[in-house]
Amino acid sequence: MCIPAEDDSKLDFYDQETVRKIIDFQYVTTGKFVQLMLYVYLFGFMTPLMASIFVTDKIALNIMFSVAFLSQLFFIFFEFLQLKEAKLAYFKDFWNYIDISQFTIFAIIFSYRMLNQFKEVNTMISILNAILLVISLYKLMYFARVYAGVSFVMQICTNIFMEIVPFVAFMGVVLVVFTQAYLIAHMGINDPTGEYKGISSPFMKMLLQVYKSTSG
Repeated sequence: MCIPAEDDSKLDFYDQETVRKIIDFQYVTTGKFVQLMLYVYLFGFMTPLMASIFVTDKIALNIMFSVAFLSQLFFIFFEFLQLKEAKLAYFKDFWNYIDISQFTIFAIIFSYRMLNQFKEVNTMISILNAILLVISLYKLMYFARVYAGVSFVMQICTNIFMEIVPFVAFMGVVLVVFTQAYLIAHMGINDPTGEYKGISSPFMKMLLQVYKSTSG
């Protein structure tokens, strides 16, 4: 790409030693801040969330979920600051949707688990837990970009994800349409092994059956 002659002065400006030191300082400072956010996210949210899978004591679960929720409040505070500063431009960043969706999903799970004090979860909460886990791991990689080499891998993963989103959305719509069609036609659910006995929703049972049929 050809650089216009009038931009040569700008290039000379950035070649100055003082300017380069300022840029390097800003880069290092930003890197340290992102690293701090990584530690808060890892130990304040991910660790309690993952540990809660293997813990059955209600007191410990209450503590873990409370710590995770406080960390989410910490991160959503920064999202509000970004929204106030960027205004409508905030919604042009894909990562902001990840942050908002994670907080929303976890807030729903947190409210449900606290209200029923960690009794058996329903199908919808199980699905939300799975979605939250995927989003959490993805965001963990986002913060890990501060380390060399991770940024390139994240860029590849982001590009792949953005490419497959339309296909996944299309397949999801197709599954829902066929599921609803089978329910309207009063098609029976074939469950000889009792795999769906823990699912109360007829729609979810039929959706899982349709998915198993399409996947062979």
